Amino acid sequence: MDMSAGDWNFFDEYETLRIMGLGARGSVLLVRSRTDRELRAVKFFAEEDRAAAIHEAEILEGLYHPGIPAFYGLVPIRLRPPYGCGFGLVMAFVPGIPLSTATAGGLPPETAISYAMQLCEILAYLHGLPEPVLHLDLQPQNILVNEHGRLFLVDFGSSFPMSVTSTAPERFGTADFAAPEIYRPGRLDAGADLYSVGMLLYYMLTGMTADMGSPMALGTCFEEICRTVRERHAGEMLAEIICRLLYPTPLLRCSDAKMLKYMLEQVLIILKQENGDSGRSTGETRQRASGIIRLGICGVSAGCGVSHVVLALNEVFRRRRSCCPVGNRGECTLQVTDYGVASPNSVRRMCERTDRQILLADTGHWQRGPFRTAAAMLPDSTAFLFNFGDAARFRSIRAQLTEAEAKRCLRVPYIPDPYNALPETESFASDVCAMILRESREENLYGERLVTGMTR
Repeated sequence: MDMSAGDWNFFDEYETLRIMGLGARGSVLLVRSRTDRELRAVKFFAEEDRAAAIHEAEILEGLYHPGIPAFYGLVPIRLRPPYGCGFGLVMAFVPGIPLSTATAGGLPPETAISYAMQLCEILAYLHGLPEPVLHLDLQPQNILVNEHGRLFLVDFGSSFPMSVTSTAPERFGTADFAAPEIYRPGRLDAGADLYSVGMLLYYMLTGMTADMGSPMALGTCFEEICRTVRERHAGEMLAEIICRLLYPTPLLRCSDAKMLKYMLEQVLIILKQENGDSGRSTGETRQRASGIIRLGICGVSAGCGVSHVVLALNEVFRRRRSCCPVGNRGECTLQVTDYGVASPNSVRRMCERTDRQILLADTGHWQRGPFRTAAAMLPDSTAFLFNFGDAARFRSIRAQLTEAEAKRCLRVPYIPDPYNALPETESFASDVCAMILRESREENLYGERLVTGMTR
């Protein structure tokens, strides 16, 4: 990267207006181009930070996303003696305020979730690049919010391609927001950024960071997080998501930004229902009127694939709805919601807010006792899905169910990508439709058919 000044003078091209902020390595200037009169933000680096300036420029020059300010180049800056020379990263100016200012005192849950979903969109882009990039310094000062509530991610000085994180010479991050593994040797993955999203969610709701304490006291920390989030009227589902993001062990943490965005969308739907359903009729009547049957899925245990299955089903149903009318002429469509691990609280919420309940079990770690414990909390009409097992294993488990239960159970096929359905996934979705349709007809609730394109 050529950064020789030659006859070019930064101050001939740009008019300096003011200092916008101070960073670890220098200041951020607001300037105006003398050519097109457009505002720019310039991050200044001193000569001794040349390597850091080149590193950040190399990261930025390959990024094109509406949530990341456009990068115009790295330029030399000659200052008056005795200050010598430096370098400037020239970027588009974003008229906004830091998230730390916008969050003062905590945000309403709907706003905090909306911001987190926007952040997930940016991270899904970064993590989905041919050479995935980790930001590694997600914190309130590095997120700007404009007057329309749109988020922008800035400061890529700590970022690295995922493939080289194990050999990166330095790792910085920001205390309280950085994942624990950032400060340990070894390769990092997308879960490092999503840990920070979890902490940012808690920060946006409460105006403070969560005290994670020691790993030995993790249960107590999570109890405090859940209590605080409930006090902010954000619901237990959001508290559970935050706790899942803040696991100190990366393998136990969500590492898919698309999936996290979907989970947050589900929480937002439920919050809006709770805030807008007072004085309405029962859930059953609402579904008949709206032409929607709401399905809820919970799992026997963590890791059995509830979120993955919900994503896949909703993607199939979304595509089928796009070419099928939804009306009140006996036609219904399906909407599926993830309710996490089966517990008294999650089952109660699921039964209150959905028309049909489904329990998902892992055939690879089949245990009759935990399955029966979870099933006992659910209505007799609950359907069952069995994941991570071949046809022989499924038949073996199905033989242990009652005759009535066996009629309401299906095997989940291998779903490598929930956003790109294979024929097996399409067939599985049709089987789910058929099973729900059969139960609905028996109760005479939803008319003659579901608008889900069930022909094979």
